[in-house]
Parts: sequence; structure tokens; C-alpha cells
Amino acid sequence: MGDKIDLPENILRDYIPDVDKVKWIPDNNHNITYFTEDDIKRITNNYSTKLGKGAYGEVYKGVIGDNRFVAVKKFIRVDKLDEFAKEVIVHTQVNHKNVVRLVGCCKDNNAPMIVFEYAANGNLSDLLYCGDTPISLGTRLSIVIQCAEALGCMHSMYNPIVHYDFKLSNILVDENFHAKISDFGISRILSTDNTNSDFGISRILSTDNTNLTVNPTNMEKNVTRRFIQAPQKRKGAKELFDVDIAKESNMKILEGIWKIAKDCIKEDIDKRPEMNDVAARLRELRKTLELGGKRQNFSTALSKSSSSDVYLGDIDDNTRVAVKVFTNVSESREEFVLQLIIQSQVQHQNIVKLFGCCLEMDHPISVCEYVPNGALCNYLVVEKGEETGERSLLDMNTRHFIALGVANAIACLHEKWLDTLNGSITPWDILLDGNFCSKLSKPTPIIINESTIMTTEVVPGNYMYMAPERLFFSRGFITAKADVYSFGQLLLDIVFGIRDTMFWEELVGRKSFDFVNIVYQEVYLKQRIVDWLDPCIIQAEAYDSARSMATAEHMVKTALWCMQFSADHRPSMQKVVEMLQGTIDIDEPPNPSSSNLYDSASYSSCEPVMKMSFNYRHNLPYPSSDEGEFKLL
Repeated sequence: MGDKIDLPENILRDYIPDVDKVKWIPDNNHNITYFTEDDIKRITNNYSTKLGKGAYGEVYKGVIGDNRFVAVKKFIRVDKLDEFAKEVIVHTQVNHKNVVRLVGCCKDNNAPMIVFEYAANGNLSDLLYCGDTPISLGTRLSIVIQCAEALGCMHSMYNPIVHYDFKLSNILVDENFHAKISDFGISRILSTDNTNSDFGISRILSTDNTNLTVNPTNMEKNVTRRFIQAPQKRKGAKELFDVDIAKESNMKILEGIWKIAKDCIKEDIDKRPEMNDVAARLRELRKTLELGGKRQNFSTALSKSSSSDVYLGDIDDNTRVAVKVFTNVSESREEFVLQLIIQSQVQHQNIVKLFGCCLEMDHPISVCEYVPNGALCNYLVVEKGEETGERSLLDMNTRHFIALGVANAIACLHEKWLDTLNGSITPWDILLDGNFCSKLSKPTPIIINESTIMTTEVVPGNYMYMAPERLFFSRGFITAKADVYSFGQLLLDIVFGIRDTMFWEELVGRKSFDFVNIVYQEVYLKQRIVDWLDPCIIQAEAYDSARSMATAEHMVKTALWCMQFSADHRPSMQKVVEMLQGTIDIDEPPNPSSSNLYDSASYSSCEPVMKMSFNYRHNLPYPSSDEGEFKLL
């Protein structure tokens, strides 16, 4: 067997015409094995197994010393030695997992041969048109992506390489259905100021058994024309694509691929996309296909609402995930995408992790970590006359742990994105993992400034978590302190439970929508916190009267500071974290309420949205009939 040596430039370049030699320089750092003709005969068992035949050579199967299968390409036209040399040189310069790997060569003038890695599944043309086993759209899409990435790598080199003979028969497929681009005999090395594109994907999807080449025949031009002129509607597309993949469930993806292919085969080179851009667009379609398949295979629905459906699923490493299908995106699509981008940039143990998303479907999809213990609200809603054991018993320490986690998450968001507010801090938006670690499920900061117009989506119960400036003013003086107010209400829910309005009305003996004033006047000042604790705290096994009371009082004091009517009087979220941790002393809070919603100097210059009347059944604000229109999202 031959020895490992560096190929001398003059051996291969002698085969190339003088005018082209300056471009064709082998990479001297790339070692290949030099075989003799006798070595090749031994490797191929005297050329006993032919794999294929082309215009310039024949390909045989062989085995080298380490029992590794190889493919040996034997050039039968010795007048085409320049193509033999170019193919070897290209392989010394390109190192990509989706370009067939060069093992060695035989440079005998009478028997030039190249030894490549063996691709068990042969070429893609035979697989698509002669094979008995249908190839799924997912596999085809992966092959196309791999080819695009390999060509993009070649085009991005200092001296770009253009294949010039990219077709199905020159795409090999290994045992794992990974693509391997081959046959660089007529490839070209360009100077750095030239660009080109030699990629079209219509053949991998089309029903026509013809290949697009550099000089297409009239029949091939007709196939391309049909592909370009195919109507962008499902009936036309179904007739265009291979019957094995032209299923209704695939049509959205196929139409996306059709658009990319149409761009790739434009006659005007300047209007064709770069290969790296093609690869990126194809990867997005693959993500869409994978997520769409996961949704179809889901048998476990975690929750359903008017805006989304959530399913339980698994990703490749058997990690449990929650797949959320947005059936009604109320925001603009751009705002929705921005929210996903922000969530993808947040890495915090108390914020639900986003694994990925899909925006190509009719309904956007997000894939997040699965949080098994569900929403916090399920542990806090106190039903009148409920029996012990109807809710899980969260002791005071666990509740404090949950609250501190949420506070840390909001503080992280405020630190990372200055001048933002979250707007989704309710027990319905807090999830609990298996260890009751809290996870903020909607970290979707809203960028705010002096010109920001706040609109309010009124949902029964949600208004209680909205700061006064969000409820009553549309412009000016709305800051991240609005989140602090929401967190204060959450703290009170964690301590007292989420109770019906009638409970608090009976407590004070009158109708009132000023919940925080009730807590301050009737519970905090009268030292009746223990009387109104969530019953599950007292019923929990870990209940310690003195310790639980101290923790509850600490949390209520923090909440009253958070819910001050004036945003200027509220602490920052970082300070709230320190208050809950007990690292700073908490002063006695003043009454957080204001008897006149408009008497605060902080809001004297704000633009009011409306005056409000209240429906006492749900404490839900409605506009008075003579006071104008209430602004909704």
C-alpha cells in the first residue's frame, strides 16, 4: 500500500493547461495516500464490483487496509487528465462533512484514479427515481440543506469554488442519508471578486426525471419553466411535486420550498440568493416541519384557551417540552416575534426556557421547557367552603421561596432591559416545576418612553394586578415600577389566597373596590394577618405558627410598599428582592391608597384615559355610558 505524503504541486499541475495553473494549487497541508496501480487492483479485487459509469470514468467498490469501504473512480479518458487533477485539488482545499471525502489517488499517466469514501446508498437520482422505498419530505429537506451548506462553504472560501455540475447523480447519500457532494471534474476556482450560484432544488421535489445542467436541453428548460410558472395555490403545487410528499399536511412547507427554488433558478444571476441565505431559509422550513409534526403527533393536551393550545411533547434528547400553538395572536406578528426574541435572550432559572419557535405556520408555535406542577393560581384560589385536601398544601416557606423566585426574574428583566415593563405578573402566568421553583412564563417586556400609549386588555380579575397609572392614564409617567405594583398584588395572593370579592366585602362590611386599602386598614394595621391567611398554610404539615406569621407579615409589608399609589414611592425590583431576602430593614409602610385618583402630583400632567365605574360582581371596571370609550387592545 502507498505511503502518506504531501502531494507535490508539479505532479498534478502538469496536467492543467498553463493558462489555468495559477488558480489550481493543492493545499500542501492536506495529506492524502498515494496509491500505485497494483494497490488499486488489490483494493478493488481487480475491479470486480462496478458501482457506476460516467462520461469520463468508471467507479468501483473497494476495501482498504482498515476494512473500510471506498469508491475508486477510474478515469477512462486519459485526454481529460486536467479534470482528474482539478478534482483532486478541489478535494485538498475543501473540508466539509457534506463533500465526499478524498482518501487518496493514483497519478499514473495511463491509469489516473481517485479513491473516495464510500456512500452506501448511492446517488440521489437512483434513490428518487429507481428506489422502492419512498423518501420522506423531512429526509429530502435535510439532504437539500446539507447540500446548500456545503456549496455555501465552497462559495465563501477565499478563492471561491463553483461546482458547475450540481445535479442529483452527483449527490451521494451515505447509510444515514447524509448528503455527499461529488464529481468536481468541471468545477471552477474563481477569483475573490467573482460570485456565482449553481444551485436549484426543484429536482429533489419534482415528478420529472430530468436533471438541470449547465447547458440544459429544451426538455430541461421546459421542466424549469413549469416549475417557475407553477401557480401559488395548492392544486397546482400538488401536481408539481412528487406524489410521495405531495400530502395536504406538507403543502405549507412545499410552497415555502417552491419559493426558494424559484429564486435559485432565476435567469438573472444577480437576482439569485447567496447559498448561505438559501441554507438559512431551508433550516427555518425544516424547523417548521418538525414542529408541525410534533403538534400532529401530540396526544396530551396540557391546556386550551381562547388564544392558545398547549401540548406535552419530547425533543430529541427525550427532554419534556410544552408546545404552545397560538390560535389567536392579538398583537401584530412583528410584536409577537419581538417577544420571542426577547425570551430567547433571557437565561434565568426563574424564567421559562424557550427552546425554539415556528413562525411559518398559520398559527405560530413556541416550544418551551415543561413545568410539571402547573400554574400558581391552581394552588391559591380559595373556594368558599372548600374541604381540606382539595388543593395542594403549600406551606409558608414554600410560598416565600416561590415569591422570591418571581422577584428575581422580574429584577433580571428590569436590569437587562431598562425602561421596560412586563405586564404579565399574575398567578396565571407563574408556573411551578417539580421542586416548586417558580417560573415566569411570559417574560415579554414592553419598551416604554414618553410617547408610549398604553392600552389595557380588560380580563376579569386582571385589573387588580395593574398599577393605577396603567389603568387610568394612557401616556406619561408609566415606568417599570408598574411591574412592582403587580408583584405586590401577587404577594398578597400568595399570603391570603385568591378569594372571591364577597369575602373582602364581608370583612369590612361594605362594598369596596380598593382591595389594597382593605388589607392595609383592616388586616395589617389591626394585626389580623393570621386570621386571614390562606387556610392551606395552616393545614400544611410544615406549619410553624410563629415562623409562618413572621414570614407572612414580612411579605405583606413588602407588598404594601410595592403597591403604593405613587410609582415614585415604590421600591425597585432589586430592592424588593433584598426586602424578601431580609438583607435590609423594612420601614412601616404608609397607606398605599389615595382617596382621589387625580390628586397625586406625580400624575398631574398625565393624560387620563377615562373615569371608571365598577361592577361589584367581579370588581371588573366598565366605562360609564357617558364617559367615552374604553381603550382595548
